[in-house]
Amino acid sequence: MRFVVTDTATGTSATVDPDDVFEPWQVGQLASRVDLLVTAAQIVAQDPAVDGHRVEVRADAWISTGRPPEDSAPSTQPRPDHRRSTAKVMRGG
Repeated sequence: MRFVVTDTATGTSATVDPDDVFEPWQVGQLASRVDLLVTAAQIVAQDPAVDGHRVEVRADAWISTGRPPEDSAPSTQPRPDHRRSTAKVMRGG
């Protein structure tokens, strides 16, 4: 799992490791709850380093449903392997 923060004005991107932002037990929860993954992306977007910049945060993560892929419901953005999800958050002005 990783977050990719992109300045929408310049296209410059940086990768943020969730282990640098969250406690290990929180990172473990992100893999099973899409709602927490979106919230985590919002937290990354609120980092003071991006203040004043319009940024897009994408979370590239594998989501565990605890079931085989053929029994899983599609994630937020369907893909050929629907256990893979991309969450996108916009911030800035």
